[in-house]
Order: sequence, then C-alpha cells, then structure tokens
Amino acid sequence: MTHAKKIIIFEGIDCVGKTTLYKCFNEYTQSEYLLIDRLTGSMFVYNTFFNRYTTAWVAGKFIESMSRQTILYVDMYLKDIAVCVYVTADDSIIRQRLCGRGDDKIHYLNVPVLKQLYNEYLQVTPLDVIILDSSKLSTDQLCMQLYDKLLKGEYNEKANRHE
Repeated sequence: MTHAKKIIIFEGIDCVGKTTLYKCFNEYTQSEYLLIDRLTGSMFVYNTFFNRYTTAWVAGKFIESMSRQTILYVDMYLKDIAVCVYVTADDSIIRQRLCGRGDDKIHYLNVPVLKQLYNEYLQVTPLDVIILDSSKLSTDQLCMQLYDKLLKGEYNEKANRHE
C-alpha cells in the first residue's frame, strides 16, 4: 500500500518513548517508512533551551547557524513528504524515566519548559503533526494508533497541537 507521507520524524523530549516507538513502528511496518529519530523540532527546542545553534547542510549549502527561520525553512521543504510524530508523556512518568536513566543530560525540573518549547514549535511548523501520549497507551497500542492515523491522514490541527 502506498501512502503520501513516507518520512516520519519522531520528536519529543528525552525519555518519552520516541526511540522505543520508532523501533516498534519500523518492525510493525516492515521498514515501509523512512524513520528519523529527532530532526528540526529538536533543533528548534534544544537550540533555544541551551542557547546554541546547530550546523547543517541545507539545500546544497552549509549553514553554520540553524536559526528558527532556517529550521522552519527545512520543514517547509519536507512538508509534502514528511509528518512529525510528537511523542509526549505525563510529567511524573518523564521524571521517573529521567531519574532511572542515570545521567544528567536533562533535569526533570526542566520538563515543563521543554514541553512549552515543543508546543511553540508545533504551532509554527508547516509539517503535519500526530501527537501521541506514551503514558496512556502501550508501545504496541501507540504503534497501531500511529499506523492507523497515517493511513487515514489524521493529523492534529494547529489549534489542537498542545498538551
């Protein structure tokens, strides 16, 4: 079966289940889609949060500073072929997962700020968005829900792209 959107970009803060869902979905669909674990949404959020900018090769040019405008330009380029899957979870679940991970890349006290930055990104990206909550369903259920939404072309409206 052929679907219009063949690139899926998984976005969300650390420990929400992006990589687990990515692996499950890749197996479930037998590698039917090109899956990307983080891209422009994470650049938008973490560049702002850490006050840094990323370098990238965009449209045949090396860009040393990926500003928000440049990041959204990349999204505009991808909008007809890609969908953003934003994975989220309840703050208490993220806190538990972050503490269990055993590193200090992201402190659980920063979760609300990071979620707010992702909400800002979701409001301005031209990409179609599917929002999934990993604290409410199992990975297998999320995987089937994602596949069903892709088949039906059910994306979140900009007005409904917040937690």
